Amino acid sequence: MTDSEMNKLKQKQSEIIKEINEYQKNCKHENEVIKMVQEGSTSTLKVHCSDCDILLRYPTQEETKKYLNNEKD
Repeated sequence: MTDSEMNKLKQKQSEIIKEINEYQKNCKHENEVIKMVQEGSTSTLKVHCSDCDILLRYPTQEETKKYLNNEKD
């Protein structure tokens, strides 16, 4: 791969990141989902918007308990 090809890919990547950021900024975050996220050698539960996939918050103790027990709302 040439430097020119790599620069084009990096430019596309930058444009996509900007587009994702704009989409997330305008999203109303109405639909939440709890996800198990790998962080190094550990896993952490986090609440994400299911529409734009942005991290919203960490789940409450009750939400964590329900998730781990596979309970539905």
